[in-house]
Amino acid sequence: MSLQQVPELNALTPILNVSDFAASMRYYTEQLGFRTAWQWGEPPSFGCVARDRIEIFFCHNGQGQSGTWMSIFVANVDALHEELRARGAKIVKQLATEPWGVREFHVQDPDGHTLRLGQSVPVKNLEIKRTALEVRLEERLAALLVDLAKETNRTTGEVLEETLLHSFEPLPGHEGAVASPHTKSTFELIEALRKRHGVDYDTHDNYRFTEG
Repeated sequence: MSLQQVPELNALTPILNVSDFAASMRYYTEQLGFRTAWQWGEPPSFGCVARDRIEIFFCHNGQGQSGTWMSIFVANVDALHEELRARGAKIVKQLATEPWGVREFHVQDPDGHTLRLGQSVPVKNLEIKRTALEVRLEERLAALLVDLAKETNRTTGEVLEETLLHSFEPLPGHEGAVASPHTKSTFELIEALRKRHGVDYDTHDNYRFTEG
């Protein structure tokens, strides 16, 4: 067989059975960030939504069955989790790094179809031992930290670990500057929490703190 005759599989498109075609279109476009690619019929009973290189077909009370599971790999699962949470998607399993090397969360649609949205991560068995540390923080900043951990489904210790480890590693070629662990969406969340807790000082103001 010549190379030109070797069969190549280049796309896989799931077909989901939907009970309410218009409602599914709205959910995927408004809550999951897809766009309507095309629709067929009057009223529409078959159609397609797309996001980046992913396409999903909908069939009204026809092909497919309820409760279909789909695994979709993404480039930045943390940012997507924050986006879909803000859009009001039905997240049925919160973001977590699984032992099989995938960081993922699960979203469900109106017909019970489940999307496993994940990103491959290095599998590490980095066994550690944590210790309690007595820390005193400015109370508004402490409240922001607790809320940030809660909103991102982590402990306050995990948020501090991530922040500290990033601050210890300078950007190559930019010594004195460090990479932030936060995405654009997280920065927006932090800004909202700053306003909620009245954190009205900036990065270097801690040098001026006087404890009353």
